[in-house]
This record gives sequence, C-alpha cells and structure tokens, in this order.
Amino acid sequence: MAVRGPRFGITEMPPGEAVTNYPDMDTEKLLGHIETQGVRFAWFRAAHCPCTPINTQTDQPDPNCEICRGQGTIYFGPSTYRETAEIGDLTPIQDQIIRETVDGTPTAVIRGVVAYSSQTNEFFNLIGRFMTGQTFLTVRPENRLAYFDRLVCLDAEICYDEIITTPITAFRYRPISINYVRSLTTRYREGADYTFANGVLTWVTGREPDDGTVLTVHYNTHPAFRVTEYPHAIREISRQRLTRPNLTPLGSPIHLPVQARIRLEFWPQTEDNR
Repeated sequence: MAVRGPRFGITEMPPGEAVTNYPDMDTEKLLGHIETQGVRFAWFRAAHCPCTPINTQTDQPDPNCEICRGQGTIYFGPSTYRETAEIGDLTPIQDQIIRETVDGTPTAVIRGVVAYSSQTNEFFNLIGRFMTGQTFLTVRPENRLAYFDRLVCLDAEICYDEIITTPITAFRYRPISINYVRSLTTRYREGADYTFANGVLTWVTGREPDDGTVLTVHYNTHPAFRVTEYPHAIREISRQRLTRPNLTPLGSPIHLPVQARIRLEFWPQTEDNR
C-alpha cells in the first residue's frame, strides 16, 4: 500500500540532475584572499576567571583578583603555538602586545579581512564622554573566534587619550607615539620634559611633575577589539572530493571562512558582558 501524505527529510538530487553538473566552490581561493588581503591581528582567547563567582548567589568576580583584576575574564594564547615566517616582522610594541596573556606566553597572530569599520565619538552623551567603534572581521574557519575574544589590530593605528596620575606606572594601551601631555598648569614637551621609546615615557631629570599630578595624555595606539556578535558563526557547503572518499554521495561538508562583529574596547560593558 502506498504511503500518502507530505514527504519530509528529503536529501536527493532533483530528477534529471547530477552532482557532476554543478561546479565546486574553490574554497582554497577564499582562504588565499584572507591570507593575502587580510591584516594581522593578535588573537587573545577569552575564558572566565576561576575567581568567579565569589559567592553562591551572584556571578560577580572577585574585585581583588590579581589575575583578572576584577573583570572576570582572562585571556590566553594556544600552548602549542609557534611563530612562523608568515606573520612577518614585529616591532617592539607589537611584540609586547602579543605577550599580554594571563600566562605571559605569546598569543597567536592571525589574518582577517575587515569591513564596515567605524569610530564614533560623543563628548556629551547622557552617561558622559562616549566612544564607540565596530567592524566585521572575516577569518579562516580554523580560527574559531568566540564571544568576548580580544583582537588587537597590529597594522592599524588610532588615537586614544586618558587621564592618568603620576607616577605613571602603565597606560591602558601600548602607546606607539605620544601627541600631547598636560597638567592643569603645564604642557610637557617631548625632548625637553620627557623622552619616549618602545612604549615607555621617561621624565627628564628635574622636569618630572610631582607625584599625584593629574595628566591628560593623548597618544597613538593599535586598536583593540572584542567579539560581540556572530553574524556568520558557521558557514559550510557540500563539496565533491576527488582525492579522498566523500561522506555522502552528494559530497562532504567543507568549512568556509567565518565572520564576527567586533567592537572597540571603549564600548562600555553591560550586564550581558563578562
């Protein structure tokens, strides 16, 4: 007796069509475009800090944690990673950046294609001065970006400024060059009042401000982003393999480049962030 009713769960070629009638996508060309057209990123993978939670009722990280400094997130690199000639030369600043992991071991340098990049400054937002910036990043499928991963673009520069109190122990980001240093009463000039080399500001003897002096410092740095969304977290096609057996008569699944939305770290954290 014939089975009646709608069919579902169908996987077969339409009548009169054959697998050989359809050309395969040249996925190697896609990866080649990423490697030749993409820019370099230091890729820091994100994980929850073991200090979270500090009690059984909240997910709050330990504000006194020396590992995550109260942020609840730590960044690490692959334990088996080895730098190759393909990543090219690194400046002293770039070399310092790739070692900013929780363990101090170098993180991976990958390439990605950037699209729809933007940066917006709002000096008089309701919550105060506000700076945002977002872009889409496409990487090869082996580099599986995850939520809140950190990526520092090693081949780009943006301007950043911050308020800092002397003595200066560290900047929020690694400065490439310093554009402006000023207190309420004095503008400090490079060469006369301080020197700058490899990300370190050193005061000229006798020209240093008193401890506790509040300074505004404007400098150039490599932009740092965090992964916030996955517009294209999974991309796969079926492809006929000629050199090895196929998983199905219609072909084998092939992973394509993935895409994530990334935002500048200036974007404030919300309750949905770690």
